[in-house]
Amino acid sequence: MSSSTNRYIKEIGCNRYGQGLIKLVNPSIVSQEGSQKVIEGSLSIPNTFGKLKRPAKVTVKALNENGEEIILTGTGDLVKCFCHEIDHLEGTLFTDLVSEYI
Repeated sequence: MSSSTNRYIKEIGCNRYGQGLIKLVNPSIVSQEGSQKVIEGSLSIPNTFGKLKRPAKVTVKALNENGEEIILTGTGDLVKCFCHEIDHLEGTLFTDLVSEYI
C-alpha cells in the first residue's frame, strides 16, 4: 500500500457480478496475470466506449471500512471494475488506454 497520508475510498458496485457492494480504502493492485480484450465506458464520460486490454486476473490489497487489511482476487468482468476504479484514483481514465473507440 502507498505510504501516502491521503485516504482514498472507492465503492465498487458489483451486483452484476455477484459480489454486492465492495468498499475499498487505498486499494492497489498487487499482482496481475494474463490479458483480456474488453470494452469499457464510464459515467465520467457519457456515451463514450472503447476497446482496451485489461489483465485477466488481478489481486487487490486494500483496507475495509473497519481499517482491516483485505486481499481480493478478481477475474473476468470483476477485473474491469477493479482496474477501472483504481485507475480513477490514480488520475487515469479509460480513454487514456483505449486502442479503438466504438
